[in-house]
Amino acid sequence: HSHGHDHGHGDDEELVPPYFWKQLGLIGAFYGLFVFEALSVIFTKENDHDDHGHGHSHLPKNIPDELRMTKVSQKTESNIELAQSQSTNSLAIQDSPQAPVLKSSSVCCGMSTLATVVIIGGAIHNVADGLAIGAAFSSGLKGGLSTSIAVFCHELPHEFGDFVVLISTGLGYKKALFLNFLSALAAFAGLYAGFQVGENIVARNWILTVTAGIFLYVSLVDMLPELKQYRGKSPFKMFIVKNIGVLAGVAFMCVIAIYEDKLNI
Repeated sequence: HSHGHDHGHGDDEELVPPYFWKQLGLIGAFYGLFVFEALSVIFTKENDHDDHGHGHSHLPKNIPDELRMTKVSQKTESNIELAQSQSTNSLAIQDSPQAPVLKSSSVCCGMSTLATVVIIGGAIHNVADGLAIGAAFSSGLKGGLSTSIAVFCHELPHEFGDFVVLISTGLGYKKALFLNFLSALAAFAGLYAGFQVGENIVARNWILTVTAGIFLYVSLVDMLPELKQYRGKSPFKMFIVKNIGVLAGVAFMCVIAIYEDKLNI
């Protein structure tokens, strides 16, 4: 009777296979990133432009009226304003930080709401990237290299996008570059934590599961729509270049998978 009871209990446990929870975690990461992006758009109230979130934002197509130009008299002294005249009056360049293209109230250290969200969101995203890379290298060289390449390919345009958005909020070039650099340094904290946590197989598998969900979201929601856009005078050439890039990436991953055992670093 005891044996039958144990057997029945084992069957109950098999009703929910282990991979089910991993799949649920992947979907949860996908959905969590969607919620984060949606709340970021609502919080910053920047619905007038095509916002892709976590630093993948783009400048609005129509520059708002806040960036207006006014006439400047010849006797202007210290405070020089960027001015425009309907006639052919001369223009004077502003000597202070750039006039904000994206209007938003100041929240912290002279930064707007949008700039604050971009910095904090970028730091969190970089910690997650570092955590994923550390855990991936703990599982093996192939996983570490493939994850590092994937992170690099989506982080490079991400960081450029963050920099452009920070500039558009009125920050100077040096301050925007410095803040973007500080945000990127958060990846090293995640990398160290990834190496430590990666020694635990269960924790490592969960980190890689969440990472897979994040990469799926970034590729399907952020990158794929960009690949479908064809700007410029030669859309067919752009189509060829994009396909070469995609196929080259797939080929590189295949080489890593095939020759993993022969790679020694």
